[in-house]
Amino acid sequence: MKFAERLNAHLTPEWRTQYIDYDELKEHLYKYTQVLETLPFFSEEETKAFLDECDEEFFNLCESALRKIEVFFSEKIAEANRKFTTLVDELDNYIESTHHKSISWITGSKVSLSRRLTESFGREGDKCRVSVRENGSTNTPIWNKISKIQSEENSELRRRQSRSKQSENPKYDAQRLDRRKKTFRKLHDLKLAFSEFYLSLVLLQNYQSLNFTGFRKILKKHDKLLRRNTGLLWRQQVVECAHFNTSRDVDDLITEVENIFTEKLEQGDRQKAMKRLRVPPLSEKYNPRGLFLFGLFFGVFLAQFIVILLTCLRLQLISLLLAYVCTSS
Repeated sequence: MKFAERLNAHLTPEWRTQYIDYDELKEHLYKYTQVLETLPFFSEEETKAFLDECDEEFFNLCESALRKIEVFFSEKIAEANRKFTTLVDELDNYIESTHHKSISWITGSKVSLSRRLTESFGREGDKCRVSVRENGSTNTPIWNKISKIQSEENSELRRRQSRSKQSENPKYDAQRLDRRKKTFRKLHDLKLAFSEFYLSLVLLQNYQSLNFTGFRKILKKHDKLLRRNTGLLWRQQVVECAHFNTSRDVDDLITEVENIFTEKLEQGDRQKAMKRLRVPPLSEKYNPRGLFLFGLFFGVFLAQFIVILLTCLRLQLISLLLAYVCTSS
């Protein structure tokens, strides 16, 4: 497959105008070669001067294309960093809220115990604690009552734990079930948001690769057609040093998303996380001709099947009618 076809097949449609215009640059190269072939014999100095003019025009076009790519890539990287920060904050808030809910009822039990002790004994409880510290004895009526309250609180704690297990039955606690559904939806939305963000990073990574390959291909063609090495030098001095090529921000973000998704959203199951994040190969494209032939043959097969089915039903109906006529006569 020629690179121009590959570029059109693999680019992101929404970003079409932001890629290297490979066809336009190639047309300029062919225009230069046609001029060389049609002009009368040039001296070596005249040929060099003409090729220098061609290079100046061609590399100005390449510079313009590179500037466009650099600006777009920088904007997308900044946008990706902002999106990543927002997603991480939302995930941290979700984890914090679910953790707070899981321990709130235990904290409530402790507060309840303290409140009951205070309400039941007041200053007598304070005197009891002073007596225990001074004498080291807990065999007092007040202390026995405190132990009884603690025992009741422990029983209440066990009952709450039992109810939390029973609450898996939706009929037992409709409100708690509704909260669990909202929590599940929030978790599902976070996973979906991270998956979509991961896809956008893969597309941006593909954007980097396609544009660098485009410059490499067109500059190689430049040197081949014009029989110079200025294309190679321009690639080494300009393209290979460009931010869109040297930046590893996209790779780092992809790694961060994979690690966060694995540790915080799939409980350390990396295989499950990567299955959820997996992006279909960008090179996979439907073959329109193959799809058309499949539809055509399937339609013919379906029509023949229906005809055969109706014929069988018709023959069966005729045989039933003949049998009925014979029996009635």
